[in-house]
Amino acid sequence: MKKILTVVFLLFLLFMAGCGKNEEKPGENKAVQALEASSARAQAFYSAEELSLPEGIAANVLFGFTECSGSFVFAGSSTEGTQLYAVSADTAGISRLENYGGEELTALCASADGELCALYWQEESWPCFVRLRETGEEESRVELSDELLPENWRPMRMLSGRKNLYLVGDELLAVFETGRKPKLLYTLEAETGAQLAALSDGCCALCQNGKEGYTIQPIDDKQETYGSTLHFDIPFSVCGRGETGLYLSDGSSLYILDFYSGELMKLLDWASTGVYGGAVAELSGCRLLCMGVGPNVGKLYILEKKEGAESVSEPVVLTLATIDTLGLPYYMQEAVLEWNGSHPDCKIEIKNYNIGEDPEAVENAKKRLILDITAGEIPDMYDFSFPSMGTPLDAAMFARKGMLENLYPYIDRDEGMSRESFLPNVLSALEVNNGLYELVPWFRVVTAMGYGPDLGPPENWTYDALNAVVTEKENYKTLFNNDGTTRNGLLSNIVFSSGSKLVDWKKGDCYFDSDYFVDILETTLQISDPPGERLYGSYSGIVSQSPSLLYISSFGSEVWGEAVTANSVYGQNSAFVGFPELGPVIVPQFSLGISAYSAHKEECWQFLRQYLAERPLSMPHVTCIRKDVMDSSVRYWVDRASGKYSEIDKEPYIQNHPGIEDTMKKYLDHIYSAETVYRFDQNIWEIVWSEATKFYGGQYTAAQAAAAIQGRASVYMAEQSE
Repeated sequence: MKKILTVVFLLFLLFMAGCGKNEEKPGENKAVQALEASSARAQAFYSAEELSLPEGIAANVLFGFTECSGSFVFAGSSTEGTQLYAVSADTAGISRLENYGGEELTALCASADGELCALYWQEESWPCFVRLRETGEEESRVELSDELLPENWRPMRMLSGRKNLYLVGDELLAVFETGRKPKLLYTLEAETGAQLAALSDGCCALCQNGKEGYTIQPIDDKQETYGSTLHFDIPFSVCGRGETGLYLSDGSSLYILDFYSGELMKLLDWASTGVYGGAVAELSGCRLLCMGVGPNVGKLYILEKKEGAESVSEPVVLTLATIDTLGLPYYMQEAVLEWNGSHPDCKIEIKNYNIGEDPEAVENAKKRLILDITAGEIPDMYDFSFPSMGTPLDAAMFARKGMLENLYPYIDRDEGMSRESFLPNVLSALEVNNGLYELVPWFRVVTAMGYGPDLGPPENWTYDALNAVVTEKENYKTLFNNDGTTRNGLLSNIVFSSGSKLVDWKKGDCYFDSDYFVDILETTLQISDPPGERLYGSYSGIVSQSPSLLYISSFGSEVWGEAVTANSVYGQNSAFVGFPELGPVIVPQFSLGISAYSAHKEECWQFLRQYLAERPLSMPHVTCIRKDVMDSSVRYWVDRASGKYSEIDKEPYIQNHPGIEDTMKKYLDHIYSAETVYRFDQNIWEIVWSEATKFYGGQYTAAQAAAAIQGRASVYMAEQSE
């Protein structure tokens, strides 16, 4: 345990550099510690059973469920338009109501006396407020003309209270008095995307993510304003209303909220059920009716709590930690759901430590993760992929600190695969101290391309030699392309792709005072700050317009696209150089690692093996670490270039790009030669950038800046080695 505490302490240092009557009606604004609730373990485990919908019908999550006369009404979308269906609260049987095909359903709700109400739009007409019978048949209709609606405003959601009707749309809440003809009473400001919800006492409230974060505000009809506000420290969405409170979701978990006490409880983790849900409703027998979103979109499920003497034992829970605001990618969400659905005794729980939408939120997420580890709440698996905003967790640093499991022994004893199943250069580049601590199913290659005769032979691909070409030839202005490229981004890419040439953690030394790094500083000075004017057009067109000797290629991992661009611009004289003295750089697209302290390492490996190693995403546009998948991708493009797909592609690509096969082979050989991997270190970067800016600003020479960086980086590395 002492070792764990020492390790996590070092890691921490790295990341730290008035409505209706109610006895408890709030008298003032309250703050709900939602982040704390989100970190807690779910109260129970639920199993999921899919309900069979009529053929061709998908539930529309935009409208959710509306409780009406012992049933829950929902909108079903099909090629015939929008149709209304009802799910019995007792039997969960589904029946079809009236079909309003040809009209656009905007909102659905039930009045206080249980009457079903809908808001429809007709072409070139005003929206209509429609009252429906239990069977869905229309009873009455009122057109909401410009006399009733604010000018140029379109309502998107609707809720019926005791006496009034509430409509909310972009930036506005409108309150109407119900009757034979609705009457506009007053309006209030609202955020775009705001939702309406009925509280436990029947009072209506506005729920929204706005300038003050996520808030829930009851609507005070007497004062024609909002009542006391409930503030949350993470964003939510309202899923439905239950007997004891509101159902809220943060995207990964479902919660129940008692508005008047401010008590928030995590009910379940979506991934543990095998379902990602949106709207929910309470069925009889302590069951939940759930409408799927994401990978489950358009489907209905019954979630049943596992409890009592006849219930199965609690499953093993594997925690997968991520710091990405958006959570895991869609394909990984599907993998987790599939795993949870087929492994009732072992569930994966995705824990997202990122609750913000700005770059600083990623760093805060890292700190929260380390605090959890310090407290003994150590995840079983880590997501080391690049988040949608900010920088990733450093898999190499976790490995050096002994926090990750070496995956080589698992691969070596696996009967279905071996090290030879993967691209050897990529495995080698990913190694830390001769071990493999992350599984990277697919990756992209950052490189640079140019005109071969000007670049000369490979032995000349140094900063000095290539900069000399720029100086000698009038048609080049800079070594690297400057259209939209930032000096900050270029320097970061080169520094953290240089590996042990600049930072050697194995030896505990760094080399920022080397001629190599001085050359890097002087070369990046050529990049204007702010960056040069961005070029537009096709990728090939942009490259051909660039007045640079080398064009940085971060097109992605589509082999065909890279080959076509090089072939179109440089012809058979194309050359792939990569960064001078480094070559091409491997950038992991997706990466997972297993915690060295997990009590369920074998289960973690089986998940990684099944969904990442055994059957990785196999698309022709993806550079995959599996040799067989990569070979299949290459064959696909070669066949297209050879005209074998001419019946499908009316004109074979070979006619448009003569010699493309040779260029593609040249590019593939370049990929297979990659020996370095991009590893970002926030602390090193802060040192490098703070001193480099003094050089860019004329306060330092390149050599002086390099010496200053060397001194500070050496101290930092020594501190981490203690």
